[in-house]
Amino acid sequence: MKHILFFIVGVLVVVALASGAPVMAETIELKIASYEPIQSHLIQNVYLPYCAEIEKRTNGRIKFKWYHSGSLVKAPQTYKALLTGLVDMVASVGIWTQESQFPVSQVFTLPFLFENSHQVDLTYMKAVETIPELQNEYSKIKMLGFHASDLANISLVVPPPKTLSEMKGLRLWGGSRTSVKIIQLLGGTPRNVKLTDLYMALQRKALDGVLFPTAPLAAYKLTDVLNNHCIMNATLGLIPLAMSLKTWNSLPPDIQKVFEEMKPSVTSFLGTVVDNRREYLLKQLKERGDNIYYLPASEKARWRAKVQPIYDDWFKLMKSRGLNGEAILNRVKSIAAEMKAAPLTASDWWGDRWRK
Repeated sequence: MKHILFFIVGVLVVVALASGAPVMAETIELKIASYEPIQSHLIQNVYLPYCAEIEKRTNGRIKFKWYHSGSLVKAPQTYKALLTGLVDMVASVGIWTQESQFPVSQVFTLPFLFENSHQVDLTYMKAVETIPELQNEYSKIKMLGFHASDLANISLVVPPPKTLSEMKGLRLWGGSRTSVKIIQLLGGTPRNVKLTDLYMALQRKALDGVLFPTAPLAAYKLTDVLNNHCIMNATLGLIPLAMSLKTWNSLPPDIQKVFEEMKPSVTSFLGTVVDNRREYLLKQLKERGDNIYYLPASEKARWRAKVQPIYDDWFKLMKSRGLNGEAILNRVKSIAAEMKAAPLTASDWWGDRWRK
């Protein structure tokens, strides 16, 4: 009886194919992980709608199984998780936690290069797609969207510094190696505190402040204890959207095409959402009476001169690897200047819920 049933099913499939009748396509479930909580504005406003759009454009052939809040991988484990196939995709690969593995990409974290997140993300995408030295760093994973954290500024429990002399001795937290170097070179004192302990350290005034991306300050509840801000757009952390290369190679070409077509749109959307979130938050903070100081261009130039050793160290690192750092930086600067004037073109799948 079992053999007869298999024969009947086989005949029906052959008949359906011969007659042109539709045959149910295989559903592919992709495991997608994030170290960010499900409540994150990026998860809610970008990544979940993005996945829904992928499912729509593939007629349901792609489905996603989410692992939020670092339940499957923590930020420092995200890149390795893609290499080993532990996950199929990662929303926000924590490259900022492993800068040494991406030495050429450190060019994006050099201080005072960018003005907003939309510019950063578009620059990141075009640079990786056109600069061979950067392409090589991402050759073991499939990049699906290019994104960086909001630009880092100084938020404090004490009045914001307006000059280099006022930076001296400030006890500040920096989340990356570059941030720590910036704090040191500007005259501050970097303090190493776990991110989970940051709120308590600020509340107890064991820290004077943080060098932290502005947009997510409220998400980490840091605005509860910080009400002074120096806006100077110092540096950033790279957190792209990527897929395991093994998973990518296993996908049918028509599904790969859908992901490729979505890449420019999701990249633009990520930067736009962060810019929108930052400006909305700063407006709220101003309305509640926070002290928000925008570092003027003349003073910013002095701060930029102080952090030149970060550039020099990166040039030396590139030279030690047989690469021309100055040529790479000049190319990135050229792309950044181009993207500064790039128009914002929203896609229908973005919706409106992200707007503030």
